[in-house]
Amino acid sequence: MQTFKCLLHKSPLRPELVDGADFICIRELTGGSVFW
Repeated sequence: MQTFKCLLHKSPLRPELVDGADFICIRELTGGSVFW
């Protein structure tokens, strides 16, 4: 996920925490199934 410098002031987090941070979004696609 990319952060935009012009939007850092809109974040609820402090800009120094968000600037340069790496985010990975993981979404499960199993529809609620559980695999053991």
